[in-house]
Amino acid sequence: MTRLFPRSPSLALSALLLVTAGVARALPVGDVAPKGATDGCISNADAVLARQFYIGKVVPSAAEVEAADVTPLGAPDGKVTNTDVIALRKAFLGTLDLGTVSCATLCPGTNGFQWQDSETNCQDGVDNDCDGTTDLGPTCQCIPKCTGTCGGIPDGCGGTCPSPCKSYETCSGAGLCKCTKNCTGKICGSDGCGGSCGTCAEDFECNAAGSCDLAPTQGPVVSGTVLSQKLVKPGTTVTLTVTIDDPNSALPTYNDVATVTADLTAIGGSATAPLTFLGGVGATATYNIDVATNGLLSGVYRLTVRADDAAGNNVDIIGAEGAPTPVMLYVYTGNLRHVGAGQTYASISSGIAAAIDGDAVVVHDGTYASAADRNLLLNGKKILVISDHGASLTTIDCQSVGRGFALAGTKETFQTVIGGFTFHNCSEAIFVESTGGTTMVSASECVFGTGSNITVAGSVSKAAIYNSTFIGSNITSTGSVSIFHADSSGSSMNLGLGVANALRYVSPTGPLISAALSWSSVIRSKLTNFESIVQATSVSDSRLYYNNATVSVSLLTAESVIRSSFDGNSNFRSIIQAIKNTTVDSSNFDRNSDKVVYLAPKSYSDISLTVSNVNVKHNPGPFVHISTGIGSASYHISLVAITIRNSDISCATVAVLPTPVENGSAVSAYNSRFAVNTFVTGNLYTATADWSGSIRGCTLSRMTTTPVLQLTPNFTIEHSVFWDDIPGGAMISGGPVVRNSNVRNGAVTAKETNGTAGFIPGLLGNIDQDPVFVKGPRGDFYLSQIAAGQSQNSPCVDPPNANGALTATAGGVDQLTTRTDGAVDTGIMDMGYHYPP
Repeated sequence: MTRLFPRSPSLALSALLLVTAGVARALPVGDVAPKGATDGCISNADAVLARQFYIGKVVPSAAEVEAADVTPLGAPDGKVTNTDVIALRKAFLGTLDLGTVSCATLCPGTNGFQWQDSETNCQDGVDNDCDGTTDLGPTCQCIPKCTGTCGGIPDGCGGTCPSPCKSYETCSGAGLCKCTKNCTGKICGSDGCGGSCGTCAEDFECNAAGSCDLAPTQGPVVSGTVLSQKLVKPGTTVTLTVTIDDPNSALPTYNDVATVTADLTAIGGSATAPLTFLGGVGATATYNIDVATNGLLSGVYRLTVRADDAAGNNVDIIGAEGAPTPVMLYVYTGNLRHVGAGQTYASISSGIAAAIDGDAVVVHDGTYASAADRNLLLNGKKILVISDHGASLTTIDCQSVGRGFALAGTKETFQTVIGGFTFHNCSEAIFVESTGGTTMVSASECVFGTGSNITVAGSVSKAAIYNSTFIGSNITSTGSVSIFHADSSGSSMNLGLGVANALRYVSPTGPLISAALSWSSVIRSKLTNFESIVQATSVSDSRLYYNNATVSVSLLTAESVIRSSFDGNSNFRSIIQAIKNTTVDSSNFDRNSDKVVYLAPKSYSDISLTVSNVNVKHNPGPFVHISTGIGSASYHISLVAITIRNSDISCATVAVLPTPVENGSAVSAYNSRFAVNTFVTGNLYTATADWSGSIRGCTLSRMTTTPVLQLTPNFTIEHSVFWDDIPGGAMISGGPVVRNSNVRNGAVTAKETNGTAGFIPGLLGNIDQDPVFVKGPRGDFYLSQIAAGQSQNSPCVDPPNANGALTATAGGVDQLTTRTDGAVDTGIMDMGYHYPP
């Protein structure tokens, strides 16, 4: 190849003729690279190779030692040392003259163009950067000369200079880019110059107009579950394929789904078996898992799936709006009995008659309306009677002259399964009655049409109903009915999605559901004429979503609510009605239209509410409402005790008390955050009130009323932060003790324990300083700390141990954090809300 820039032969020749002590050298001074094919000049490659001689990585020849040994200058010592390496590097850079030309001087430009001396950009087969290596590309690029221009002029390389400015900038004649910021009418979003007009609060996001809207909180949705085989014998391995849709991400371009797991405990497997990601198509992502069925008994098994995103949001199958029902696996241990036109058995009754325990009677597509296809008796057999392709293609029509299945004293077990049928015109689609022993049945993936009811008669009768739909039908029961993920349309009981224990129809003035709810759902139901929809001792792991009431009722009456979610419910008197001592733990309340907890006794009583690890967001009604009666009845509340711990309550009034309650009651809050709230309203605190309480380790921010707290002198506030509330408004009134806290503007009408009127920063460990909040993985109210990577420490971190300051252990927050890196609090308790690490 012809060089674009040929080196001078005379320079190379002169280098070869250099002599030392009158003896011709085998190699020019300093020129050892490329090894075995030197190029007649000193380059960086010569210094690199000399270093390899020095450290013993490459063994030099005698001639290479002689060439690389250049120090001491004028008196080489016969060996290659690090000093020689440094000297060769200086010779290449032109700061030391060893008598051999530097390769750097052999890479000039030409024709007025400054060519790039880099082989990655100048691929012409020439050693352009003089490191002893040439590359094999065919062309060399020119460096455009465009500095200080606004573009549009020749770049010196045959092209035109582009504009240096970004799309929102203008260019001056000197090539300088300028922009005018514009945040008029905006509180967030772009300022037009690459910056921001501000950020939105936690749980809000910026819209196109520069205003803050509620951010989506819904996690990934399981939008499809498919088994490679639904009817199997034990020992068969089937594949469960799951489709995920995530409203908070742009699948598959951006996938923030962190985990997808299947609960296989029903078949003896793991509750958190991970699924394998297969990839994304369109707006969904797909996952797979192989499911083993070894050792299973005949019957129906319910496999549930859960997906979580990186932020911890999830919408699992149980209770998920719009999510599919859990996938059902049917297992038989005997033979298949095929029913239908052209099959072995012409009628359903003949297939059942031939079946023995463990068999599966498979009913093929069609409508079954003959006398031999109704009033079906199972005679205590442990068999499966299921459709071949589901309820949409297989109908049992009783012609208004009988029942679908009649199980009367025949002592079936839950291994008896009825699955995948639509029932029409049946006085009862399924009738279960125990006489002289327990009769049970599992009904799965059925549609109960108009007038096709379910009756479970007898105290020991039981029915388990999975993934079924009620259309103008109802359930009456004196036994036990377990309902898993059902839905309804116009049913006479207005039954929505169900419960996992006994369901009992009481009366229009009683509860719809009287049960201990567990792993249950009530979704998108219109519920009427009940004092409360659910009356239960305990509710756990359940979801009540998007329900609507037409009269003033409470959604739930319960003493214990644990690990449950209540979202989007409207027109209820309250979500939870507490009539005595109630515990709410590890639960979420989001976008419900009215009160969250209604403390309303039915008689003269004490009442208490303990709230722990609860998140409340965007509920316009109060979080806690205390009343002396329900409806027209009025009862006396003697004492009220409210305790809130480790909770995050936003956009909800903390306590509303329309009538006074006896002295001696208490409201306490520990390590909780309150934002965009009213803390207490009403006439609870009067001149004679004797209420008391403690507020410790709380952050109250963006509060909407003044004063933020209306308390009595019997209250103590410590290790708390009051900031970004109503400007100029009183933070605290009523004379409580305030210590080791940060209160903005000192806006407190209080008398401290030393008798000094008002709030004085510096006394009792109190301060009035910017807490320097920073956004972290769980919210906006972490405290800035150098150890966590911020540029400064918040003054709320490790306040002085004076005036009764607590340690983190004594304050109960030593397993929690105010740091964005999750390190737990130690030493003196930091001021304000502590997040879970």
